[in-house]
Amino acid sequence: MVEVHPPRLELTQVEEGIKYVLAVAVRNTSVRRCRVRIVPPCSATLRLSSASDVDLAPGLELRAELAYLTDVVEPLDDRLIVQASHRDDGAPSLITVPIEVRPRCAVIRCAVADIDFGAVAQGAPTVRPLELRNVGSLPGVVSLSELLGPGGQPMREGGTPPFRLLPARLEVAAGGSATARVECSAAELGEASCTLRLRVDDEREHAPAAPAVGLCAVVERQALELRDSESGEPLTAVSFGRLFYGLEARRVITAVNTGPSAVDFAFLNPSADADADETGTFDPHAASLSIEPAMGLLPPHGTCTIEAIFRPTREPNASSDAKGFLASPETEPDDGQALAIELQLESVETGQALALRLTGEGVVPRLSLSEGTLVFGDVPQYDYLDRQVTLRNQSTLPMDWSLSQPAHFSLTPSSGSLPAHGEAEVYVRFSPHQLGELKANARLRGFGGAVCELPLKLWGGCALPRRRVLEGGVDTLPEDFERPPRLVSGGTSSRPEWSRPALWESTRRIEESATQLHRLTDGSLRASRRRVSLRARADDDALDRIDQMDTGLELTSAEQLERTQHKQVYATFIARSREEREAARRARRSGIDPAELAFGVSLGLDPFSGLNAPWPEIDAPREPLWLERPYAAPGSQATEAGMRRPAIFDQLTLAPRKFKEVPESAEEIRECKQPLGPKELLSVACGPKTLDFGTVSAFTTVSRNFSVVSGLNASVLVEVKAGDEPELETSWPPSQVVPPEATAGFDITFRCGEPCTYRRTVAYVINGIHAFRMTVTAQVVPLELHLVNARGTPLEELEFSFGAGDAASSCSQSLVLQNRGTHPATFRWGHPRDFTGRSPYSVEPSEGVVPPKGRLPLSVEFEPQLGCHPEHALVCSVENGLSTTLLCRAPGLVEARLAPVEKTIAFGTIAIGTAQQRVTVLKNAGQSPAAFSFRPESLPVGVRLEPMSGVVPAGDVLEVAVDALIEAPARIEATIEALVRYGKRVQLPLSLEAIAPAVRLLEEHLEFGPVIVGSSAHMPVSLSNDSPVPAVIWCDLSAFPGFELKLRAQQEAEAMRAEMDAAEVSTTVTGVTGMQDDDEDAPLQLIAKRPDSAAGGENGGGEADGASSVGGVDQRLYRITVPPALGAAEAAAATPRTVLAGAVAGGGSPTPGELKLSLSFEPKAVGRVEFGLPLELSGAEDPEAEDVITIAAAINKPAAVSFTLENVVKADAPFSAFFTGDSPAKFAVSPAAGVLSGNVGTTFTVTYSPDSYGKPLRGSLVIDTEDVRWIYEVRGTLPVYNPPVARPPPSGDARLGPSGSHKRVSE
Repeated sequence: MVEVHPPRLELTQVEEGIKYVLAVAVRNTSVRRCRVRIVPPCSATLRLSSASDVDLAPGLELRAELAYLTDVVEPLDDRLIVQASHRDDGAPSLITVPIEVRPRCAVIRCAVADIDFGAVAQGAPTVRPLELRNVGSLPGVVSLSELLGPGGQPMREGGTPPFRLLPARLEVAAGGSATARVECSAAELGEASCTLRLRVDDEREHAPAAPAVGLCAVVERQALELRDSESGEPLTAVSFGRLFYGLEARRVITAVNTGPSAVDFAFLNPSADADADETGTFDPHAASLSIEPAMGLLPPHGTCTIEAIFRPTREPNASSDAKGFLASPETEPDDGQALAIELQLESVETGQALALRLTGEGVVPRLSLSEGTLVFGDVPQYDYLDRQVTLRNQSTLPMDWSLSQPAHFSLTPSSGSLPAHGEAEVYVRFSPHQLGELKANARLRGFGGAVCELPLKLWGGCALPRRRVLEGGVDTLPEDFERPPRLVSGGTSSRPEWSRPALWESTRRIEESATQLHRLTDGSLRASRRRVSLRARADDDALDRIDQMDTGLELTSAEQLERTQHKQVYATFIARSREEREAARRARRSGIDPAELAFGVSLGLDPFSGLNAPWPEIDAPREPLWLERPYAAPGSQATEAGMRRPAIFDQLTLAPRKFKEVPESAEEIRECKQPLGPKELLSVACGPKTLDFGTVSAFTTVSRNFSVVSGLNASVLVEVKAGDEPELETSWPPSQVVPPEATAGFDITFRCGEPCTYRRTVAYVINGIHAFRMTVTAQVVPLELHLVNARGTPLEELEFSFGAGDAASSCSQSLVLQNRGTHPATFRWGHPRDFTGRSPYSVEPSEGVVPPKGRLPLSVEFEPQLGCHPEHALVCSVENGLSTTLLCRAPGLVEARLAPVEKTIAFGTIAIGTAQQRVTVLKNAGQSPAAFSFRPESLPVGVRLEPMSGVVPAGDVLEVAVDALIEAPARIEATIEALVRYGKRVQLPLSLEAIAPAVRLLEEHLEFGPVIVGSSAHMPVSLSNDSPVPAVIWCDLSAFPGFELKLRAQQEAEAMRAEMDAAEVSTTVTGVTGMQDDDEDAPLQLIAKRPDSAAGGENGGGEADGASSVGGVDQRLYRITVPPALGAAEAAAATPRTVLAGAVAGGGSPTPGELKLSLSFEPKAVGRVEFGLPLELSGAEDPEAEDVITIAAAINKPAAVSFTLENVVKADAPFSAFFTGDSPAKFAVSPAAGVLSGNVGTTFTVTYSPDSYGKPLRGSLVIDTEDVRWIYEVRGTLPVYNPPVARPPPSGDARLGPSGSHKRVSE
């Protein structure tokens, strides 16, 4: 409606005391008058000078001035409102013009009004960023002015302020921004709040006020506490009581962090560190009492489980000074040793040092046997003897004991528990299964050997072999397998006393020794050494458990098989070598060289020298270099050989397999709670220590792999504390149980929605005890789309122009939207926020998604419209990202002024199916070419323009042809619109009325009578047009050879000329014209082809070249134009040439609406010819029949069919019933006229009277009233199926009815 220029008012570098004036122009761009009112701004420093409520004519503009004057310059943002409305419209349209005033100084604005620190620790500094923007025109230095309390009073200077600004002074460039830091270090508990007022260094007297920021925080106490896991009470000491040396006891303690921030903790033993530094001696207190984990990280308001361990330990070789009987356990004192350590739990963040005292008492175990050696003597094979031994616990604590079971000996019971100062009896049974001297050592272990271990020496012999008697049978009971004890005392079964042997016994032993020596010299030295080795290891428990059936002089079956196979291989090798030596010896004796037999006579050359090998060369496979620490992937040669791969961390490849998050089996739970030593921690490699996500776009989800390579033989539990950071909360899994010698991978997922430089420290804990840290870094950039051309050059603006002679209403340019980030960018093209009105520029597609690192082609279309400024900025808004602006300009664009010379296109009344043409002129009154294009949707059906678009030069005119070809009766009143490029629309009113001509054939019958072959006969044909428009009738005589149509005057002139020629009289006949084939307006034309009316009118089809021959048949198609029923003056004014033709055809004064023709017949053969004259009105459509009436009648025997018809309007109406002119005369209807009843209806009778054989006849019955028309198709057939005879009836009533629509339509 209106356009405001400029669309935005800005004043920069404003100073006090100076008056500034801005001009505003409001222009009426509509085609109607509108009332414009400018609402002044609200600020008192801005004054508007303009007329109020101005009535603007189209194209005029209203100018106003806005003045600014003030003594104190402050940044000002206001607006100017323009109201525009038409008289006929309701609510006015509003246009807002923003006003922005910026002083000539530094104007600092804060990005946020308040900063909430949330919960902070008491005394611990917490920092929050504060973004400062300088919207002024000069740089400024920002510093802290003062801190205001909750009541607005300045805070006291004596105490430490809870908040401070870092750095103390910060410079912000003009139009730029900077980030300061606000630190909160409140010392008092509770809620801390204040207002931070900033100061901007400015020498000006009236400098704008600096901003203020509200600060608030909740200060909580940050402390560490040690509590009992069961009761939850505070804990300062842990007492373990009395415990044997070698055993272990554990107590669970809970460390609680009561503060809002994470803290590190560590347990220290100051006394142990000082003693170790001074003396370097063994400390039993520090070695017996410990705590795990010794250090760690506690999350905010989190807890950690800590175990206190008591493992009494004595100094190594503590009893080395005691010798002989003094070194036995019985001589050691029973009194326990009191052990205690003082630990301190220290934290750097809280500055605490909590004391924790661990105490316990170590007790020396005193377990003894009544006998240390049991001698059973000789026992027959498979027999047994029993001995009894007593166990005594001389300690003050209960003790669990167990006994080992050596071979050939059994001890019952094998385990039990002894109370303090208690005893137990054990039965030892000796049952030998082999011959010889049998020895064994049974081990008495306290608490499985952890506390003490005593040997019990057992000796027995078996010299009498026996066969083993097996118990069993169907009648054997379980009691039959029990063997009763057979106790013997220590004296009866001891080894007999030694006495000197007799002389003959010594001689026999010497002989046996000599024999044994001879066996050794014969090759039995290896077996003797093995036997001696077995005897030397007879005290080993593992060998005692084996039921050996020999003394080691015989080999096992596997050893014998290996020895036999080795002998066979060696024997084969010796035999083959002997054969080769004998063959070589025989060859030397005969003088034949084996090489000559294989390669022929030797010529002194190397075999095959200088020749290529007759087989293809095969590339020798190259095995990879075998390294002790290979760099290859799993599956390489080094990995398959069992070598452990070095810890090479690949953060870009995610591990496909993840292990379980928590230990499940008892063994895994035990292993995942064990503390690891320094060497074991070195075997667990974790990395990389710095996860670099690189440069990513905001909202991009990126994952990196954090690997844990375990070289231990036990499972470890690794937990990554990545979920504590919001940007890493989707990392998975939180923990994994890493199996022995396995590699686990953690998917550290990063996603940040704000541009920043990200750097955080993430902790990971091994076995819940050992805490380590890694660094996560990323550079997050905002989502942004770049505009480039096809060659990749950045674009900031586009210029549009139209070429000479270009009639297009719009033009377009292509560009590419490029996404250089790592996240899909969803964009939408729009306009600036303060833009109101229409824009001549549009982008396709206007919205979409650009994939990461992808490109999307765009098309910017410029369609200049009057009222739209040719310079406009398009804004590409990116969801959650930065917007991109594209400036579009069209320099040199001038308003086009195009108008029609004739204001109306009037066709008047025309005939349907007949083409009419009018010409209108478009004139360009402007100073630039005017491009136009007609809107196709504004053209009525049947109306066509040529040209549809074009360019009119400045000051020139252009003719536009308007063609009308209407196919149905209609009255058309329409307005044809033409769009003018950057100009007002052109409107052409169009009016016409298309009617169907009413043409009648005045002759009812055309009877030539007998005609002699070779001669010709003529019959007059008269056509009457009762309508006010010319009628075009088509007559196709191609199927009727010998018949020809001519104008009656032409036929009379030719007859007169023939008579004169016969009389040999030379006379010139003037005033008579024949049929003019080359004249489009001639009343009778002979053409070769009927033109297609839908393709371009009556004159655009065939050529008037007379009759033609197609396939041997003469093409005789006549176009007959019947003049309208008008007076001579009116006819001459409407269609002069057609009326003139009618006058010539009449031979004198023409009869209005009548055309006289002559039908000539020149037979070529003998016969009877009957047919209906094929006259067809141009533009008439075939009527659609309501129903089909079929009548069967014999020759000369009429038949009739009756039906009843009611008036659809339910009222009586006069009617007329008749058959159309092209219907055979054999059909008749009665009554032909009357009143059609609307209640009971009227009965009609249709009669069919055939008088000759032939094909079935068809006719159209019309029943017409003022409101409704009914059309029926009547078919006449014969009752019997005899071959038809070609004898058509004579032509009947050839009246042509109106050619309108024959459907039953209620008007």
